[in-house]
Amino acid sequence: MHHEQPSHPRSRPSVRRRSRRHIHSDGRRAIKAGTAVMRLVADGELQVDDRAGRYVPQLADSPITVRQPLKQCSGLTDYARLIDWDEPNSDEGYVGLVLKAGPEFEPGTEWGYSNTNYLVLGMVIESASGTDYRSYVEDTILEPLDLRSTYWPDLDELTLRGPHAHNYGIHPAHPEQGEADVTELPGHEFGASGGLVTTPGDLNAFWTACSAAGCCRAGRCGR
Repeated sequence: MHHEQPSHPRSRPSVRRRSRRHIHSDGRRAIKAGTAVMRLVADGELQVDDRAGRYVPQLADSPITVRQPLKQCSGLTDYARLIDWDEPNSDEGYVGLVLKAGPEFEPGTEWGYSNTNYLVLGMVIESASGTDYRSYVEDTILEPLDLRSTYWPDLDELTLRGPHAHNYGIHPAHPEQGEADVTELPGHEFGASGGLVTTPGDLNAFWTACSAAGCCRAGRCGR
């Protein structure tokens, strides 16, 4: 089985169309969060101006709406800055850490990227749909669009399946090692905030379908 593994990260080749990789900002916003939530809106299961606390009990006392984590305007700090990377946790546990730390700003007043927004949206999807968000994304997005190379990693699955690109950066659990190969990360642990694995070909197919359906319109922060 061929793996794309260059001798040095700074000399790595371009990612091929069928090379799998973890997707982060592009995948979370598009495939998992935005599209899945808007599908629920279209089906009448929720509204973007609903309070997120209607679906996420931990946010019951918060003014945050569903729209605000979608647009990165919730003010929730990034859970990745707070966790112990050597200790497993749950979405609820991570959100608890974030709430204890306090907000970065008042919801709807600023823009600030945070992985926590996607954890919250995953919890919203589960509550509104009545099913696990991974299954919901598979049933309503991946299978209808025939995105066969896109998948959720299994619990404790670190190695990407089939040919794949390699990612380089600072390992969150071992920053003292400096720049390293961080391809093998616990994708299942990241959940709705970055666990999905896909290929450039599948991403292109998704964006083509999204554009044709008119679901790629930009929004803005708001209360």
